[in-house]
Amino acid sequence: MSKSENINLFTPLKIRDCVFQNRIGVPPMILFNAVDGKPQDIHLIQYGKYALDAYGFIIFESTAIEPNGRSTLKDCGIWSDDFIPDYKRITDFVHKYGSKIGIQLNHCGRKASGSVPSIEKRKGFITLSEGGWNVVGASSLKYSEDWNDTKELSINEIQNYIKLFVECAIRCVKSGFDFIEIHGAHGFLINQFISPLTNNRSDEYGGSFNNRIRFLKEVIIEVRKVIPNNMPLFVRLSCEDLCEGGITISDTINIVNEIKDLGVDLINCSGGGVVANQTIPSDPLFEVVYAKKVKESTGILTAAVGGICSSELANNLIENKEADVVLIGRAALRGAFYPRHAAADIGTDIPPYHQNISYATTPPRYCKY
Repeated sequence: MSKSENINLFTPLKIRDCVFQNRIGVPPMILFNAVDGKPQDIHLIQYGKYALDAYGFIIFESTAIEPNGRSTLKDCGIWSDDFIPDYKRITDFVHKYGSKIGIQLNHCGRKASGSVPSIEKRKGFITLSEGGWNVVGASSLKYSEDWNDTKELSINEIQNYIKLFVECAIRCVKSGFDFIEIHGAHGFLINQFISPLTNNRSDEYGGSFNNRIRFLKEVIIEVRKVIPNNMPLFVRLSCEDLCEGGITISDTINIVNEIKDLGVDLINCSGGGVVANQTIPSDPLFEVVYAKKVKESTGILTAAVGGICSSELANNLIENKEADVVLIGRAALRGAFYPRHAAADIGTDIPPYHQNISYATTPPRYCKY
Protein backbone atom coordinates (compact mmCIF):
# COMPACT_ATOMS: atom_id res chain seq x y z
CA MET A 1 0.00 0.00 0.00
CA SER A 2 1.47 3.35 -0.99
CA LYS A 3 1.72 6.15 1.52
CA SER A 4 -0.51 8.33 -0.65
CA GLU A 5 -3.33 5.81 -0.78
CA ASN A 6 -6.42 6.79 1.16
CA ILE A 7 -7.22 4.42 4.00
CA ASN A 8 -9.89 4.29 6.69
CA LEU A 9 -11.03 2.05 9.53
CA PHE A 10 -12.30 -0.54 7.08
CA THR A 11 -9.31 -0.79 4.82
CA PRO A 12 -7.98 -4.34 5.28
CA LEU A 13 -4.53 -4.64 6.84
CA LYS A 14 -2.09 -7.38 5.90
CA ILE A 15 0.71 -8.23 8.32
CA ARG A 16 2.92 -11.03 7.02
CA ASP A 17 0.32 -13.49 5.68
CA CYS A 18 -2.41 -12.49 8.11
CA VAL A 19 -5.13 -10.29 6.60
CA PHE A 20 -7.31 -8.35 9.05
CA GLN A 21 -10.71 -7.45 7.62
CA ASN A 22 -10.60 -4.00 9.21
CA ARG A 23 -8.43 -1.96 11.55
CA ILE A 24 -10.65 -2.06 14.62
CA GLY A 25 -9.40 -4.34 17.37
CA VAL A 26 -10.14 -5.35 20.92
CA PRO A 27 -7.21 -5.07 23.35
CA PRO A 28 -6.47 -7.76 25.94
CA MET A 29 -8.84 -7.30 28.90
CA ILE A 30 -8.90 -9.92 31.65
CA LEU A 31 -12.34 -11.34 32.43
CA PHE A 32 -11.18 -12.89 35.74
CA ASN A 33 -13.20 -16.03 35.09
CA ALA A 34 -10.60 -18.70 34.39
CA VAL A 35 -10.57 -21.88 36.46
CA ASP A 36 -7.07 -23.14 37.28
CA GLY A 37 -5.84 -21.15 34.29
CA LYS A 38 -8.30 -22.65 31.80
CA PRO A 39 -10.66 -20.44 29.76
CA GLN A 40 -14.35 -21.11 30.33
CA ASP A 41 -17.62 -20.78 28.42
CA ILE A 42 -17.72 -17.08 29.26
CA HIS A 43 -14.49 -16.62 27.30
CA LEU A 44 -16.01 -18.32 24.27
CA ILE A 45 -19.08 -16.09 24.55
CA GLN A 46 -17.19 -12.84 25.14
CA TYR A 47 -14.55 -13.27 22.46
CA GLY A 48 -17.03 -14.88 20.11
CA LYS A 49 -19.25 -11.84 20.47
CA TYR A 50 -16.39 -9.58 19.38
CA ALA A 51 -16.14 -11.65 16.20
CA LEU A 52 -19.88 -11.38 15.64
CA ASP A 53 -19.57 -7.64 16.20
CA ALA A 54 -17.11 -7.56 13.25
CA TYR A 55 -13.98 -6.42 15.05
CA GLY A 56 -11.11 -7.01 12.63
CA PHE A 57 -8.97 -8.62 15.25
CA ILE A 58 -9.11 -9.57 18.88
CA ILE A 59 -6.34 -9.95 21.43
CA PHE A 60 -7.16 -12.60 23.99
CA GLU A 61 -6.50 -11.44 27.51
CA SER A 62 -3.19 -11.45 29.36
CA THR A 63 -2.32 -15.14 29.56
CA ALA A 64 0.25 -16.42 32.02
CA ILE A 65 3.24 -18.56 31.06
CA GLU A 66 3.16 -20.27 34.48
CA PRO A 67 0.71 -20.39 37.40
CA ASN A 68 2.80 -17.96 39.48
CA GLY A 69 2.80 -15.49 36.59
CA ARG A 70 -0.90 -14.71 36.97
CA SER A 71 -2.10 -11.40 38.37
CA THR A 72 -4.89 -13.26 40.20
CA LEU A 73 -6.13 -16.80 40.69
CA LYS A 74 -8.79 -16.11 38.03
CA ASP A 75 -6.37 -15.29 35.19
CA CYS A 76 -5.99 -17.50 32.14
CA GLY A 77 -2.79 -19.39 31.46
CA ILE A 78 -1.32 -21.53 28.73
CA TRP A 79 1.36 -23.41 30.66
CA SER A 80 -0.06 -26.85 29.83
CA ASP A 81 -0.88 -28.73 26.62
CA ASP A 82 -4.12 -29.69 28.35
CA PHE A 83 -5.36 -26.14 27.73
CA ILE A 84 -4.98 -26.29 23.94
CA PRO A 85 -8.47 -27.72 23.18
CA ASP A 86 -10.11 -25.00 25.29
CA TYR A 87 -8.37 -22.28 23.31
CA LYS A 88 -8.93 -24.04 19.98
CA ARG A 89 -12.67 -23.95 20.60
CA ILE A 90 -12.48 -20.15 20.92
CA THR A 91 -10.22 -19.55 17.92
CA ASP A 92 -12.32 -21.81 15.70
CA PHE A 93 -15.46 -19.84 16.51
CA VAL A 94 -13.79 -16.48 15.94
CA HIS A 95 -12.44 -17.63 12.57
CA LYS A 96 -15.88 -18.82 11.50
CA TYR A 97 -17.07 -15.22 11.56
CA GLY A 98 -14.17 -13.60 9.78
CA SER A 99 -12.12 -12.11 12.61
CA LYS A 100 -8.53 -12.79 13.56
CA ILE A 101 -7.56 -13.54 17.14
CA GLY A 102 -4.21 -13.33 18.88
CA ILE A 103 -3.11 -13.96 22.43
CA GLN A 104 -1.04 -11.92 24.85
CA LEU A 105 1.68 -13.87 26.66
CA ASN A 106 2.65 -12.48 30.03
CA HIS A 107 4.27 -13.00 33.39
CA CYS A 108 3.19 -10.51 36.04
CA GLY A 109 6.40 -10.70 38.05
CA ARG A 110 6.21 -8.70 41.25
CA LYS A 111 2.61 -7.66 40.49
CA ALA A 112 1.37 -11.26 40.62
CA SER A 113 -0.71 -12.84 43.41
CA GLY A 114 -3.22 -9.99 43.56
CA SER A 115 -6.85 -10.07 44.54
CA VAL A 116 -9.60 -10.28 41.94
CA PRO A 117 -11.11 -6.87 41.18
CA SER A 118 -14.70 -6.48 42.25
CA ILE A 119 -17.26 -3.79 42.93
CA GLU A 120 -15.33 -3.14 46.10
CA LYS A 121 -11.83 -1.69 46.06
CA ARG A 122 -9.18 -4.23 45.13
CA LYS A 123 -7.57 -5.55 48.29
CA GLY A 124 -4.05 -5.93 46.94
CA PHE A 125 -1.68 -8.80 47.56
CA ILE A 126 -3.07 -12.23 48.41
CA THR A 127 -1.03 -13.96 51.09
CA LEU A 128 0.10 -17.57 51.06
CA SER A 129 -2.56 -18.49 53.60
CA GLU A 130 -5.21 -17.00 51.30
CA GLY A 131 -4.05 -19.02 48.30
CA GLY A 132 -1.45 -16.58 47.00
CA TRP A 133 2.18 -17.19 46.16
CA ASN A 134 5.62 -15.64 46.44
CA VAL A 135 6.45 -13.17 43.67
CA VAL A 136 9.57 -12.60 41.59
CA GLY A 137 10.98 -9.67 39.68
CA ALA A 138 13.94 -8.06 37.98
CA SER A 139 15.05 -6.81 41.40
CA SER A 140 14.00 -7.29 45.01
CA LEU A 141 11.77 -4.20 45.01
CA LYS A 142 8.19 -4.43 46.25
CA TYR A 143 5.41 -3.09 44.04
CA SER A 144 3.78 -1.33 47.00
CA GLU A 145 3.81 -1.46 50.79
CA ASP A 146 0.79 -3.80 50.90
CA TRP A 147 2.49 -6.28 48.55
CA ASN A 148 4.72 -9.17 49.50
CA ASP A 149 8.51 -9.10 49.16
CA THR A 150 9.89 -9.66 45.67
CA LYS A 151 12.58 -12.24 44.97
CA GLU A 152 15.19 -11.10 42.45
CA LEU A 153 15.55 -13.61 39.62
CA SER A 154 18.89 -15.30 39.06
CA ILE A 155 20.33 -15.50 35.56
CA ASN A 156 19.44 -19.20 35.40
CA GLU A 157 15.86 -18.37 36.36
CA ILE A 158 15.72 -15.65 33.68
CA GLN A 159 16.82 -18.19 31.08
CA ASN A 160 14.13 -20.56 32.29
CA TYR A 161 11.47 -17.88 31.85
CA ILE A 162 12.61 -17.35 28.27
CA LYS A 163 12.08 -21.08 27.72
CA LEU A 164 8.60 -20.82 29.23
CA PHE A 165 7.68 -18.02 26.82
CA VAL A 166 8.88 -20.25 23.98
CA GLU A 167 6.94 -23.31 25.14
CA CYS A 168 3.78 -21.25 25.54
CA ALA A 169 4.24 -19.69 22.09
CA ILE A 170 4.28 -23.18 20.60
CA ARG A 171 1.00 -23.92 22.37
CA CYS A 172 -0.46 -20.68 20.99
CA VAL A 173 0.28 -21.87 17.46
CA LYS A 174 -1.31 -25.27 18.17
CA SER A 175 -4.34 -23.48 19.65
CA GLY A 176 -5.05 -21.72 16.36
CA PHE A 177 -4.17 -18.16 17.29
CA ASP A 178 -3.35 -15.92 14.34
CA PHE A 179 -0.71 -13.84 16.10
CA ILE A 180 1.07 -13.48 19.43
CA GLU A 181 1.59 -10.37 21.53
CA ILE A 182 4.40 -10.27 24.09
CA HIS A 183 3.42 -8.17 27.10
CA GLY A 184 6.23 -5.76 27.88
CA ALA A 185 4.09 -3.10 29.57
CA HIS A 186 2.16 -2.14 32.69
CA GLY A 187 4.80 -3.03 35.23
CA PHE A 188 4.78 -6.76 34.59
CA LEU A 189 7.91 -8.89 34.44
CA ILE A 190 9.41 -7.78 31.12
CA ASN A 191 8.58 -4.15 31.89
CA GLN A 192 10.28 -4.57 35.29
CA PHE A 193 13.53 -5.34 33.49
CA ILE A 194 13.12 -2.44 31.05
CA SER A 195 12.38 0.32 33.55
CA PRO A 196 15.17 1.85 35.67
CA LEU A 197 12.54 2.34 38.39
CA THR A 198 12.26 -1.42 38.93
CA ASN A 199 15.65 -2.71 37.77
CA ASN A 200 18.67 -2.07 39.98
CA ARG A 201 20.61 -5.16 38.90
CA SER A 202 24.37 -4.96 38.35
CA ASP A 203 24.73 -7.92 35.95
CA GLU A 204 24.11 -8.21 32.21
CA TYR A 205 20.36 -7.75 32.75
CA GLY A 206 20.61 -4.43 34.59
CA GLY A 207 22.23 -1.04 34.62
CA SER A 208 22.64 0.24 31.06
CA PHE A 209 19.83 0.66 28.56
CA ASN A 210 21.08 -2.25 26.47
CA ASN A 211 21.24 -4.51 29.50
CA ARG A 212 17.75 -3.58 30.68
CA ILE A 213 16.17 -4.46 27.33
CA ARG A 214 18.14 -7.71 27.00
CA PHE A 215 15.39 -9.90 28.49
CA LEU A 216 12.78 -8.45 26.11
CA LYS A 217 15.07 -8.96 23.11
CA GLU A 218 15.90 -12.54 24.07
CA VAL A 219 12.22 -13.42 24.51
CA ILE A 220 11.43 -11.94 21.09
CA ILE A 221 14.31 -13.74 19.38
CA GLU A 222 13.47 -17.13 20.86
CA VAL A 223 9.71 -16.85 20.33
CA ARG A 224 10.22 -15.77 16.72
CA LYS A 225 12.26 -18.94 16.12
CA VAL A 226 9.42 -21.30 17.06
CA ILE A 227 6.40 -19.62 15.48
CA PRO A 228 5.68 -19.70 11.73
CA ASN A 229 7.46 -17.08 9.67
CA ASN A 230 4.09 -15.90 8.33
CA MET A 231 2.67 -15.37 11.84
CA PRO A 232 2.67 -11.77 13.11
CA LEU A 233 4.37 -10.92 16.40
CA PHE A 234 3.29 -7.88 18.40
CA VAL A 235 4.83 -6.30 21.49
CA ARG A 236 2.96 -4.18 24.00
CA LEU A 237 5.03 -1.44 25.61
CA SER A 238 4.43 1.17 28.28
CA CYS A 239 5.72 4.05 26.20
CA GLU A 240 6.17 6.16 29.34
CA ASP A 241 6.40 5.15 33.00
CA LEU A 242 4.61 8.37 33.99
CA CYS A 243 6.99 8.81 36.90
CA GLU A 244 10.17 10.84 37.30
CA GLY A 245 13.23 8.82 36.43
CA GLY A 246 11.28 6.28 34.41
CA ILE A 247 10.99 5.38 30.74
CA THR A 248 10.08 8.25 28.40
CA ILE A 249 8.74 8.20 24.87
CA SER A 250 12.28 8.85 23.62
CA ASP A 251 13.45 5.72 25.42
CA THR A 252 10.60 3.75 23.88
CA ILE A 253 11.55 4.89 20.39
CA ASN A 254 15.06 3.62 21.09
CA ILE A 255 13.64 0.31 22.31
CA VAL A 256 11.53 -0.10 19.18
CA ASN A 257 14.50 0.65 16.96
CA GLU A 258 16.35 -2.15 18.77
CA ILE A 259 13.60 -4.77 18.42
CA LYS A 260 11.87 -4.01 15.12
CA ASP A 261 14.38 -6.03 13.08
CA LEU A 262 14.09 -9.04 15.40
CA GLY A 263 10.78 -10.02 13.83
CA VAL A 264 8.37 -7.67 15.61
CA ASP A 265 5.57 -6.45 13.34
CA LEU A 266 3.52 -4.05 15.50
CA ILE A 267 3.84 -2.12 18.74
CA ASN A 268 0.77 -1.88 20.95
CA CYS A 269 1.36 1.54 22.52
CA SER A 270 0.20 1.85 26.12
CA GLY A 271 1.60 3.57 29.19
CA GLY A 272 2.23 3.45 32.92
CA GLY A 273 1.75 0.67 35.44
CA VAL A 274 5.31 0.05 36.52
CA VAL A 275 5.05 1.86 39.88
CA ALA A 276 2.17 2.59 42.20
CA ASN A 277 2.92 6.33 42.48
CA GLN A 278 2.58 7.18 38.79
CA THR A 279 1.04 10.45 37.60
CA ILE A 280 -1.70 9.89 35.04
CA PRO A 281 -2.16 12.82 32.59
CA SER A 282 -5.52 14.58 32.73
CA ASP A 283 -6.15 14.01 29.01
CA PRO A 284 -7.89 10.62 28.75
CA LEU A 285 -6.44 10.18 25.25
CA PHE A 286 -2.80 10.70 26.27
CA GLU A 287 -1.78 7.22 25.12
CA VAL A 288 -3.03 7.82 21.59
CA VAL A 289 -0.12 10.20 20.99
CA TYR A 290 2.36 7.41 21.67
CA ALA A 291 1.22 5.44 18.63
CA LYS A 292 1.80 8.41 16.36
CA LYS A 293 5.24 9.20 17.76
CA VAL A 294 6.46 5.62 17.62
CA LYS A 295 5.13 5.13 14.10
CA GLU A 296 6.66 8.36 12.79
CA SER A 297 10.02 7.80 14.47
CA THR A 298 10.55 4.11 13.69
CA GLY A 299 8.35 3.25 10.71
CA ILE A 300 6.85 0.25 12.51
CA LEU A 301 3.12 -0.47 12.57
CA THR A 302 1.41 0.78 15.72
CA ALA A 303 -1.85 0.26 17.58
CA ALA A 304 -3.46 3.16 19.42
CA VAL A 305 -5.38 2.53 22.62
CA GLY A 306 -6.85 4.46 25.53
CA GLY A 307 -10.18 6.26 25.66
CA ILE A 308 -11.08 5.80 21.99
CA CYS A 309 -14.87 5.68 21.93
CA SER A 310 -16.09 7.44 18.78
CA SER A 311 -16.11 6.46 15.13
CA GLU A 312 -14.82 9.88 14.12
CA LEU A 313 -11.77 9.75 16.39
CA ALA A 314 -10.95 6.17 15.47
CA ASN A 315 -11.26 6.85 11.75
CA ASN A 316 -9.23 10.06 11.94
CA LEU A 317 -6.35 8.20 13.57
CA ILE A 318 -6.26 5.81 10.61
CA GLU A 319 -6.93 8.35 7.86
CA ASN A 320 -4.24 10.68 9.21
CA LYS A 321 -1.82 7.73 9.49
CA GLU A 322 -1.28 8.38 13.20
CA ALA A 323 -1.77 4.65 13.86
CA ASP A 324 -2.41 1.52 11.83
CA VAL A 325 -4.91 -0.04 14.22
CA VAL A 326 -7.24 1.30 16.88
CA LEU A 327 -7.98 -0.83 19.93
CA ILE A 328 -11.36 -0.31 21.56
CA GLY A 329 -11.36 -1.47 25.17
CA ARG A 330 -13.82 -0.11 27.71
CA ALA A 331 -16.14 1.14 24.99
CA ALA A 332 -16.28 -2.38 23.56
CA LEU A 333 -17.16 -3.80 26.98
CA ARG A 334 -19.92 -1.21 27.37
CA GLY A 335 -21.20 -1.81 23.85
CA ALA A 336 -20.60 1.88 23.21
CA PHE A 337 -18.50 1.19 20.13
CA TYR A 338 -19.65 -1.16 17.43
CA PRO A 339 -17.86 -1.67 14.11
CA ARG A 340 -21.06 -1.80 12.07
CA HIS A 341 -22.19 1.49 13.56
CA ALA A 342 -18.76 2.91 12.84
CA ALA A 343 -19.04 1.83 9.20
CA ALA A 344 -22.40 3.57 8.91
CA ASP A 345 -21.03 6.69 10.60
CA ILE A 346 -18.16 7.07 8.14
CA GLY A 347 -20.23 6.07 5.12
CA THR A 348 -18.55 2.85 4.10
CA ASP A 349 -19.79 -0.68 3.51
CA ILE A 350 -21.10 -2.34 6.64
CA PRO A 351 -19.54 -5.70 7.52
CA PRO A 352 -22.12 -8.48 7.11
CA TYR A 353 -23.48 -10.08 10.27
CA HIS A 354 -23.34 -13.43 8.55
CA GLN A 355 -21.18 -14.32 5.62
CA ASN A 356 -24.08 -14.43 3.17
CA ILE A 357 -25.77 -11.20 4.26
CA SER A 358 -24.72 -7.64 3.41
CA TYR A 359 -26.42 -4.41 4.38
CA ALA A 360 -24.56 -2.45 1.65
CA THR A 361 -23.47 1.14 2.24
CA THR A 362 -26.83 2.46 3.44
CA PRO A 363 -27.85 0.53 6.54
CA PRO A 364 -31.32 -0.25 7.83
CA ARG A 365 -32.49 2.18 10.48
CA TYR A 366 -31.78 -0.27 13.31
CA CYS A 367 -28.10 -0.32 12.43
CA LYS A 368 -27.64 3.23 13.65
CA TYR A 369 -27.06 4.35 17.24
